[in-house]
Amino acid sequence: PSSGSGHFLQDTDNYSFIKLQVLGGTVSPKLRGLSDGTDGRFIIIYVPDNVTGFDILNEESTETAANRIITMTGATINVTSGAVMQFIYDGDASRWILVSLRT
Repeated sequence: PSSGSGHFLQDTDNYSFIKLQVLGGTVSPKLRGLSDGTDGRFIIIYVPDNVTGFDILNEESTETAANRIITMTGATINVTSGAVMQFIYDGDASRWILVSLRT
């Protein structure tokens, strides 16, 4: 997963489920993209209570094209603690699609 300035979003070495961890820094973390996309890959991301919030950036231009996220709103989405997100990789679009967000 991508990192925001001073923060890192780490996975648990299982690309089916990712628990976010924020390490240091003062800037709000931003999810710019996800790596290792293959057609049909499905990822669930859980935001634990110690992560007070972060942004999912829609089609972030500084991210590698194949790692970009489509939020389905055309805009950045703010996510709070306790949220669960589901993404699927669309091989034709070469993008991660946010298909579900529960807060």
